[in-house]
Amino acid sequence: LYIAEPHNRAAKAVEGMMYTIFGGLLKRATTEIGVEQLYNQLQKGRFDGQLAENLPTTLRDATLTHALITRGNEAASHLLPAMKSAVGTLISSYAGVRNSSAISLLGLLTAVTLDALAKRVRDQKLDADTLAAQLYGEREQFLANVPATLLPLMADKLGIEHIV
Repeated sequence: LYIAEPHNRAAKAVEGMMYTIFGGLLKRATTEIGVEQLYNQLQKGRFDGQLAENLPTTLRDATLTHALITRGNEAASHLLPAMKSAVGTLISSYAGVRNSSAISLLGLLTAVTLDALAKRVRDQKLDADTLAAQLYGEREQFLANVPATLLPLMADKLGIEHIV
């Protein structure tokens, strides 16, 4: 991939980042302003639901991968304002990877997640309210599956104590 980390640490970082991104989406979905911002990002953020089809090709090309990471990091900055550094530090310490690797994963996985979410919105013709309801409906499964050592760190860094 785009990071040079031992496989076991990279896998742990990917897992932790996916939970962290979903936690951030849940946080957004709990307020009207937050869900509107998320919905607008999905509508205007150049996410069309096609990324999954092209992901293997994209990841083989360093230029395309870098562009995807940059786009994802821009989206993460909008969705998790002033938290990108905290998320990088969180995943870096949780998985034992470099902070730069965590930030690259944040960009990559945010882009992939938002692209999949944009596809869901388009395919199911969701509005902002139904999107929020669907995300919040996945809360129990999220809480049941997130690693016990990661949950308190996420709650603190993302400010999602009320969700937990």
